[in-house]
Amino acid sequence: MKTFQEFNEQSKKYYDEGVKDTLSNIGQGIKKWWNKPIMAPTITKKEYEKRVKDGTTHELIEPKKKKK
Repeated sequence: MKTFQEFNEQSKKYYDEGVKDTLSNIGQGIKKWWNKPIMAPTITKKEYEKRVKDGTTHELIEPKKKKK
């Protein structure tokens, strides 16, 4: 049978590992958040010229084809 001191040391070991894992997960989340792009990717020159031609430069979605 374990003494209280042995049980306390074992519990502390598991507690320390849990705290370490939690802090590691938080650190990874912060790192992922910090390294994400600030702005959305921009369109290429070709895409911009196509939007100017279509008259849809103000839209953020794919340009709609105009009916002829």
